[in-house]
Order: sequence, then structure tokens, then C-alpha cells
Amino acid sequence: MIRLNLPTRLPSYSDIIDECCSKNIQYKKDVLSNKSFLMQKGNDYKILAQSNDLYIFNINLPKNQNELICGQLNNSHMVQLYKYCLRKCRSGGVYDAILNSAKNPKIQCPFCGGISTPSQIDHFLPKSRYGHFSVFPYNLIPICKDCNTEFKKEFFPTEKNKQLIHPYLDEDCFFNEQWLYAEYIDNGTGDGTVRYFINLPIAWSDDKKEKIKFHFEMFHLADR
Repeated sequence: MIRLNLPTRLPSYSDIIDECCSKNIQYKKDVLSNKSFLMQKGNDYKILAQSNDLYIFNINLPKNQNELICGQLNNSHMVQLYKYCLRKCRSGGVYDAILNSAKNPKIQCPFCGGISTPSQIDHFLPKSRYGHFSVFPYNLIPICKDCNTEFKKEFFPTEKNKQLIHPYLDEDCFFNEQWLYAEYIDNGTGDGTVRYFINLPIAWSDDKKEKIKFHFEMFHLADR
């Protein structure tokens, strides 16, 4: 898969929240009064993603976008913060910077490895359930339309062995070591086929192997 890095000139998470709240939105007080909570959750996100434990966030989180996150901050407030401020108003230039960073011909969509060009922003943990991370930059992933609407959709992990590769935060081995292979099958008529398959390094831990298998199957990479 393809490793992504956040754009170097992207505002900090703290500044992104402030920039979004500079807009005329009714719920800015609720967002700003819980800013320290959002910042702490962002730190937790990075730690859990890097240890392959992001699924833990599934525990004790709002079950729908109308539930409270913290204090009077509603999950739907954070969804709207993304939709109105980050996507519509392009607050801080964050949306365009992240999307354009993956349109380099050497990068492309990180989920399918460049089968298609990113045209959308995906919330790695869906904003409808994880409003905490609706404007958290590490949760905003450039993605192609097929990966987003046909395969990933609103997926979120609920157990350790059913997780996707995180383009920003996962271990280097997923991006630097070979695990995807192809073989040409000659049918004797000069019109052969190519089979794509995974062959995982023996030294990898079981949870890493399961992540690759799950990601490979989730995005139908063999067929695509």
C-alpha cells in the first residue's frame, strides 16, 4: 500500500479547530469549551493507530450522531463542523491541501494502491459515529470514489484482527516490505491471465498478517 504524510504546511489540529470556529456557527461555544477534550482524543488516536489498537475506540462511543460527545458538545455538531467549515468554506485550506497531496502520480489512492485517483476525503473512523475526529487531520484520508463508496463505506473496526491499514500512522513494514505478488498464468493460447495474491513475511506478528488479509479482501484488490 501507499504511505501518506500530512502536508507540511497544514495548520496544527488546535489551529484547525480555532479556524473552523471563526465561522458564524451556533455551536462554536460547545466546540471551543471542549477543545482540550478533542485534543486529548486526537493524541489517543495517534497512539492507538500506531499500536494497531484503533478498534478500542469502538467502546463507549456515541452510537449515532445525535448523542453527546462531551459536555454539551453533540456528535452532530462535529459532523457539521466538517461539512460546513472544512469542506464547504475550506477553512484553513485543510480540505484541498490533504486531497491534493495524494494526487501526485507517485502516490494515488492509498487504499487500493493507485488503481484510481483520489477525488474525495474519507474519514478513516466515520464522522457519523466518531465525531471527535471529524476535523482531526490524521483521520482525513484522500480516497478514490470506488474505494470510498463501493468498498469501505462506513466501516469502522470492532476487533483487532479486522482493521484496515492506516496510510498515515501504520508501521513501515506495511509499506516497505513486499507482501503483494502476481503470477502470469499461461493458458497455451497466448492470452493468459494474471493472478494477484498475498504472501506475508514469516517474521510478521499474527495481528499484522490479519490486517493485510482483511484490507486485501475489504477492497477486493485481487479482482480489481
